[in-house]
Amino acid sequence: MYSQGSGDSREVSPVDRLLAGTRRHSKPVFWVATGVEALAAASTLASKTPDWVASGLLVGVPAAAFATHLWRQNRLLRRQVQQLYQFDRRYLYYSSRHIYRAAPSTDFWAVTKIIERRIVALRPVRYFTWSNVRRADDDISYSFGDVAPSVHDRRAQRTGSGRCTFLPLYKKAAALAFRIEFDPMLSPGEEVSISMRLEIPLATTGTLEALRRRPLPKVPTPGEAEFSAIDISYPIDEFLFEVVIPDSLRSRRHGLQVLAGDNEMTDETQHIKQQGIFTIDHSLVDEKSAVIASLKRSQPPVRSTYRIHWEVPKAEELGAAV
Repeated sequence: MYSQGSGDSREVSPVDRLLAGTRRHSKPVFWVATGVEALAAASTLASKTPDWVASGLLVGVPAAAFATHLWRQNRLLRRQVQQLYQFDRRYLYYSSRHIYRAAPSTDFWAVTKIIERRIVALRPVRYFTWSNVRRADDDISYSFGDVAPSVHDRRAQRTGSGRCTFLPLYKKAAALAFRIEFDPMLSPGEEVSISMRLEIPLATTGTLEALRRRPLPKVPTPGEAEFSAIDISYPIDEFLFEVVIPDSLRSRRHGLQVLAGDNEMTDETQHIKQQGIFTIDHSLVDEKSAVIASLKRSQPPVRSTYRIHWEVPKAEELGAAV
């Protein structure tokens, strides 16, 4: 991050300060090592030390000093990372399954979102929040007339004593959200398992014409594509993200895009390809043939975003006028 002034002045990051501290703390090690090397060299010249001993000192001492430096640096970097990313929870299991279907208008799709979470508290945790954010305030409204989003099959069970209270689903600005409050708060080490099914009658576009009327995403998709996305905001042990699209909706060219902020994570994309952990299959879902795009990832990078994307058909391909 650059400062407000002109020129090449730069704010010092925590990592820069850490490395400077590591160098400062390691200086005595190198001073001692240099002194030992000097003594070994002097002894060799004076023929007072056997050659094998002098060679061991000349080679072994610098190697030991360098290893000590790396050990110190690794320990301090680990401590710094723990301080920078002091999360209050970790997800032992994080699963989101999005099953799309035709909405009352052929321009749009509805969705059923099946959510499962298993959380362990690292610090006291007061609530769990789920949200779905639109691209802009004037984007898709989530509701079809009087048919509003709803939550079903709600379950929350904690290993400690206390209540898990589901609060009503609400819309705020460009988000659809709700929360589960824990009373008393989850204590460190306590676990809670959460599952639910959300029904959203107006979830995304179903035709190319409707897609082109939507606000553009901040980071474009590959080509003209619609997508479903999940942000990784906490450490996760096992992550499952699945999108199911019936063949009758005529989607095509399904794929995966991984982002870090406004940039694509090419190294993570390459890792996923090498491991073969993103798959696109065909199967029967609710007795209908469907595309199943699935990502199974252990320990996904925190503050990354995974988008499963696809292209939608033109309205004429569905035999409907816009």
